[in-house]
Amino acid sequence: MKKYSVVFLSTIFMGCVNVPDYAPKVDSKVASIAISSTNDSTKTTVRTLAGFVFEGKCQQFEEGTRLGNTLKNEGFQELHSAKIPAEKEITLSVIYGDARFNENRACNSTVKFSPVENHQYSAFLEVSDEGMKCSLSIQDETLKKVVSLSIPEYACEVQGVAPYKNMQPAVTEYEFKVQYR
Repeated sequence: MKKYSVVFLSTIFMGCVNVPDYAPKVDSKVASIAISSTNDSTKTTVRTLAGFVFEGKCQQFEEGTRLGNTLKNEGFQELHSAKIPAEKEITLSVIYGDARFNENRACNSTVKFSPVENHQYSAFLEVSDEGMKCSLSIQDETLKKVVSLSIPEYACEVQGVAPYKNMQPAVTEYEFKVQYR
C-alpha cells in the first residue's frame, strides 16, 4: 500500500477551512445537495467529512468550491444542504478522513454528473473496511431516482487532481521512537 504525505490530509483537516464556500451568483441555475456518510472505523480520535464541487478536471469555480465540512468522531456524519451548479456537468468530491494514534486514513470519492435546475439531491458516502474502501451514490430526491454517475480515474482535491486514484485510501503512518536519557 502506498503512503501519502501530509499534503492530502492537510487538505482534509485544515485545507478546507481556507477554501471558499460555493456561493452561486444571483442569476445562476442551481440545484441543492445534502451529503452524508457512514463509516465503520474504530479506535479513531477524530473523523471528518468534506464536500467540494469542481468544474472540468478539478478546477475550482469562480464562485467557490467548498460545500461544507464537519469534524467529529461519530460513525454517521452529514453536511447541511448546499447549492450546486445545475444544467451542466459538475465534478463532486466527498472526502472522509480519520485520525488514530499513529495513522491518518482518508478516502476520496469523486464523481461527475449533471444536476437539473431546482432539483434536490442526496449524496451518500459509504466508508468501510476501517476507512480503506469508499463509494459514493447520489439520488435525485425530486424524482426519487438514483443518478447515473461518471466515475473518473482521478480524484479531485482543492489543489487540483489528486496524486492517487479515485476511491482508493490514502494512509499516512507515523513512527515514534522512545529514547531514555
